[in-house]
Order: sequence, then structure tokens, then C-alpha cells
Amino acid sequence: MSIYSTGNNSQPNSLKTGDFNNDVQLDIVVVNWATNNIVILFGYNYGYFHNMKSYSTGNNSNPTYIDIADFNNDYQLDIVVVNKGSNNILILLGDKNGRFQNLISYSTGYGSKPESLAISDLNNDNNMDIIVANVYTHNIAIFFGFGNEIFLLGKFYSTNINSKLDIVVTNFGSNNIGIFFGYDYEYFGGMTTYSTGQDSNPHSIAIADFNQDKQLDIVVANYGTSNIEIFIRFNNGTFDSMITYSTEINSAAYCVAVAYLNNDSFIDIVVTNSKTNNIMIFFGLGDGNFKIGVLISNCHNMR
Repeated sequence: MSIYSTGNNSQPNSLKTGDFNNDVQLDIVVVNWATNNIVILFGYNYGYFHNMKSYSTGNNSNPTYIDIADFNNDYQLDIVVVNKGSNNILILLGDKNGRFQNLISYSTGYGSKPESLAISDLNNDNNMDIIVANVYTHNIAIFFGFGNEIFLLGKFYSTNINSKLDIVVTNFGSNNIGIFFGYDYEYFGGMTTYSTGQDSNPHSIAIADFNQDKQLDIVVANYGTSNIEIFIRFNNGTFDSMITYSTEINSAAYCVAVAYLNNDSFIDIVVTNSKTNNIMIFFGLGDGNFKIGVLISNCHNMR
């Protein structure tokens, strides 16, 4: 295990990987909640990192989430940050050398306290759009991209109650996940909910085809009940009853991600446990079932 500092008392909350300086080496960008910044560690020699750069996200911004995409169609990776403290998202435009500039801010609404986001082309115009989850105002906000670094706030969709892209969110307080089915380009239908169990407090979500039926399934990390749940999708867009896997007693599962980790062509699942400070890997069997593969201990601040 290799350990890289993100700064004293930084409290890193989220990270992404990408090749920011076009050297065919994966780099890491991390968002630090307590020090109000992001840091980039540049990769070299396939697995090592150096030359850390830092960019401020603003005083008292308390960034909680980060993602990457090409927002201005220059074939360079850009960064978008969710600032929970300042109720906005911040876009940093990248160049071919791994430098970022032109910080552009978009408000998510007064007192909204945004927590996370997703990126996709929702209206089929070949430009990336941004979907933001607002914790305190109980809604999601959609920003439609124009492909020139400019975004237009589209609609807010409440979280209290085909060939189109859909949106899925976790509802921490009401112990369920909500799905907004897309239709007619920029519009989404009412929310369909699926329970994640009493006191489950779902915190993170990921999607992939776990049983190789060409349908996207859902995996949820439940903070309250210390487990992950898998919802298998049917052809009609509904989901089967959940399959549950424990992440250890009182582990407080926090974030979940999916990837091909052991080169067997089956999707695997990675979970961070915030109270036991470890990472669990579940290896997929290709039929919607998983087995516990690896437990990585002695981690810190697993949020």
C-alpha cells in the first residue's frame, strides 16, 4: 500500500482519476473539505505519483464531491467541484499540460447544501450536462451545457415524493433510492422510489450491468445498516427485490464504485467504510451475485 498526503487536516472527501497532462499516465484529483481546495497528484512510472498541485475552491466552500469531463470540447479534461459550504458548483478548465484556470461558479440555490453530482448528455446535443443533488432543499438541479464552458440552469426536480437517459439518487433521510425516468429530451417524469430498508440511510450509488443481460443495475452503499444492496433491472425498467451484502458490523458504508478489478470480464464493487476505516472489494460472478474478495485495512478518513 502506498500513502500520499493530501495536506495537513485536509479531510479528503472525494476523488477521481484521469490523464490531465496527456502523458498516458493516470493522475488523481482529490477534493479536501476542511482546507477548501482540490489537489492533483500526477502519475508517473505506472503507479507512482508526484508534483502535487493545489487549487482553492473558495473561502468556507467546504467542497464535498468532484468529477471530470470535457466541458468546452477542446479534448482536455476539465473539473467540476460541488461546494456544500458556498452552495455552488465550480468548474475549472484544463489545458494539455495539466494546468487549470478560469474558475466558473454556478449557484445551486440559497441554502441548498449540494452534496454530489453526475455528468451526462441528458438532452442528446453532444454536450455534457451536470446534475446536482441538493441535500437541504430536497431536490436535484440540472445544468445544461452548451459545449463552450457555459451552462444554463434547467429545472429543479423534487426528491420528496426507453432511449432516454434516467437519473437515480439516494435519499438518506427517507431510506430509499429515487429514479427519474427521462422523456422528451430535457424533461423527466415523477420520481419512482425503491426502499433500501429501515434506518438504512443510503449514501452513495453506482450503476453497471451486474448479470450481463444488457440492463443497467444499481448498487447502493447504506451508511445506517452497514451493507450494500443490489437492485437488478428488468427489461421494462423496473427493479427486482434487492440482494444485500454486509460490509461488517458498524462499518458505516459510505461510498461505492464499480470497475473491472481482476480481469475476468465481470464487474466488481468497491466500498469505503467510514467507521472501520477500510475498503472492501466484492468480486462479481457475472450473474448478479458477488463474493468478498479483498479487505484493505488501516485507511483513514474513509469518506
